Formats: sequence, structure tokens, C-alpha cells
Amino acid sequence: MPTSVKYNYAAPADPDPSNPPTKVTVTYVNYNVQTKFGCQGINEYGPIQNSLVDRITLPDGSYYQFTYEVTPQDTHSPHYVTGRIASVRLPTGGTISYTYQGGDTGQGFFALMAALLVFTRTTPDGTWTYVRTGTSPNYTTTTTTPVDPNTGQANTTVMNFQGEFETQRQVYQGAATGTPLYAVTTCYNGTSSNPCPGTAVATPFSQITVRHSFNGGSQNRVDAQYNGYGLVTEKDEYDFGASSPAQKTTIAYASLSNNILDHPSSVAVTDGANNPKSQTTYGYDESAVTAAAGTTPNHIAVSGSRGNLTTLATQASSSVTLYRKFTYYDTGTMKTSSDLLSVA
Repeated sequence: MPTSVKYNYAAPADPDPSNPPTKVTVTYVNYNVQTKFGCQGINEYGPIQNSLVDRITLPDGSYYQFTYEVTPQDTHSPHYVTGRIASVRLPTGGTISYTYQGGDTGQGFFALMAALLVFTRTTPDGTWTYVRTGTSPNYTTTTTTPVDPNTGQANTTVMNFQGEFETQRQVYQGAATGTPLYAVTTCYNGTSSNPCPGTAVATPFSQITVRHSFNGGSQNRVDAQYNGYGLVTEKDEYDFGASSPAQKTTIAYASLSNNILDHPSSVAVTDGANNPKSQTTYGYDESAVTAAAGTTPNHIAVSGSRGNLTTLATQASSSVTLYRKFTYYDTGTMKTSSDLLSVA
């Protein structure tokens, strides 16, 4: 790894010599990296020498500076590091510092996530604390902010997880007692308990339901349904306290070859009474591609679908649809794009 790398950023097709590319320089320092996380069933890393980012210098000379956590109980000189960031010095001159606590929770990979058991982040405003508790698959992360000088209180957020998936978030002014100022619950695969669910979350997801409430009041709700490829096929949006959706969005996907699975063929929106509000349809590969002039390096022929959007039709009213048409070179670059055409 070089000791520094320079990145140039320029506006596309800007020949003006008075507007030279912006230069950002990233400088590296060699460290001996050796972890000592003490997580059951997980092999420690190193010691192996690695080049870690030391400084990012911006065009005006200001910079970010990084330091790294010293490996616990390390006696080497210079010390080995774990690779986790210990501090970031900001271009404004402020510094954010990080400390990590905790050790083996007996949960293997999950013990390595985030900051193990306790993680603190110190900023010019004060110290943020993140505490992780629980046993697999039920985990809770509690975040405490610095003391607010206006209220004299440190605000608290409590997040519940099933494995890696969040199921509930409650935000409090002050300690985590009483009714939260703001709450979010996330349910998977049609479960509706609160918090959702009380058992491990099963993947893949067929549905995700998210509810929001303020000060213990009524909840709004968004239901998203998924197909076997993890793509949203329907989204139902409910107002606060409503039992039927105020808006429904339905998405169908085009049948294309070459494993192109995520291109929509239509997106339809209706209101709570199922009255159509908007609809957009998409057409792909409807016209032949054109070979670009000259020789195109690193270009291979494609048989079947390319996934090029060739028609975009948007319903402007119940009787008028607006169309746009596109053509492409065989490299995938757009060749032409038409203006909107209105067809009654």
C-alpha cells in the first residue's frame, strides 16, 4: 500500500483550465494489527501489518486525522492496534473519541458486532453511551446522549432486536421510564404482537410492518409486501388511528432474461377507496440497439434482455398518458431520448 493516494475530482467535460480538478489526499501509516476481542468460537486476527488511513487532507489544507484502539494488554513498542477507530480529528478542529468495553458474551459473531457490550463516543458536546444487553436472539441497545444544557437531562433511546433485526425503538426525554416521546415498532411476516415478535425473526421476509406513534398516541402504519427476490410488490400506508389504508402502491416486475429481476413493469397508486391516482408503466428492449461508431474496447455481445428502458408511460389523467421513448447503443449508453408525447 502506498503511503499516500491522491484523488482528483472534476466536473464532467469541463475544459476550463481555471477550474482545475479538486484534489483530496489520503495518507496511510503501517500498523501491526492484532485483535483481542475474546469472543467464543472466533479466531483472533493477526498480528499482521496493515496500512490504515492516517489522514485525509482536503483541498483547502484542512484534514481528518485518525487514531486506532491499542490492543488490550499489549506490551509492544509501538503498540499493536485492533483496527477499531479510537479517535477522529475533524477539519473544524473538534475531535470524536471512541472507547470499547466488554468481552466474550458466548455469542460468537454477535459479540463482535458494534462495540461488544459498552461503547462510548465522546464529542465536543459530551459523551454518548451505547450499552448492549441480552442473549441470543433477544438483544437491547440503550443509547444515552450528553446532558442537554436546556433541560439538564440526558435523553435515552432503547432499541430492541431479534438477532440483527430491529423490532422496537423508544425515545425518551431523560431516563427510559414512562411513556416515550416517540416509538417505532417493526413486525415481520405478518406478526402483530408488540414488540414484534417475541421469537426469532425468520427470513426471507414476506411482509414488514412499521408503526409510529408520538407520546403514546395512536399509531400510523406502513405494510410492505415482498416477493421471493426481496422486492417490494405492495405498500399500504395507513394514517394515524386508521384501520384502512389511505394509499396503496402496487408494483409488478418485468419478465426479462439474463437474471434481470428488479425492473418494474408497472407502478400503480390508489387512494383509500381504491380510486386510481397514478400509474406508470415501463417497457424494455423494445428496439434494437445501435453499434457505436469506431472500436469499443472490452465489449462483448449480449443475447436476450439488456434491461434498457425504452418506453416510460405515465398516466397524467384518466384519459391522458404521457410517453417518453429511449434508444441505446450496444454498449448500454443512451443514444436518444424523446420529449414527452401526450396520447389521449
